[in-house]
Amino acid sequence: MVVVESALSDISDKDCKFLDAMALQDGPSVAGQIGNIMKAKPNVVSKYRKRLIAEGLIESAGHGKVVFAIPGLRPYLRETASA
Repeated sequence: MVVVESALSDISDKDCKFLDAMALQDGPSVAGQIGNIMKAKPNVVSKYRKRLIAEGLIESAGHGKVVFAIPGLRPYLRETASA
């Protein structure tokens, strides 16, 4: 979990909200669902998607979909959200 905590240490609150929205979904996350959860417009979702891809935290999984790039990130986020 040290790798996950280290990877998350430098990201913004909005980036965290994006990742938390992804963690609520199983499998590849759909941008539209992330936007609904965050109550954010598509351009805002796109902005954070690009930033998190550049940070190496998520990867594209086809048109409008993303997946976590770091193994164990989804369960870690789910665990910390429920704590």
